[in-house]
Amino acid sequence: MTTVETYEKQAKAALEERAQLIADLRTVEADSRMTAAEKRERDENIDRDVMRLEAEARDAVERGEREAEVRSLLKRSGAPGFLTAHPSWTTRTVGADSYRP
Repeated sequence: MTTVETYEKQAKAALEERAQLIADLRTVEADSRMTAAEKRERDENIDRDVMRLEAEARDAVERGEREAEVRSLLKRSGAPGFLTAHPSWTTRTVGADSYRP
């Protein structure tokens, strides 16, 4: 599995977990056994988790895009094969913010 595929998998997992939390949120709203305060507290916790998962997915997508861009640049530049053969070198050689303003 390539580094890019790993980031895709991480993003997908975060979005799937987020979808489950949103389903949980709907269940909480429909639960007549919970008080309004309990619902509000649970909603706040779910909302915080949803935001965290969205950030994780966004980060994984951005990392995958940067990794793909680095690999493409290395391939086009005719860089030695050892750079493209070792993903850890490419991510260390080119900083995470190298392609972002």
